[in-house]
Amino acid sequence: MYRCPGCDHEIRPGVGHVVAWPAEDYGTVQDRRHWHTGCWHGRKRSGRGLGPR
Repeated sequence: MYRCPGCDHEIRPGVGHVVAWPAEDYGTVQDRRHWHTGCWHGRKRSGRGLGPR
């Protein structure tokens, strides 16, 4: 199970979602963030991005 950084709610297994990581480098598994698709599309409006945890 993952937690969406956009809304801080769980993403349950089997639910389609976006997996993102910083563009500056390839990153590691720990750098990945799992977002609800709607939260990902609204991230610029909310001010939440891929910054530090």
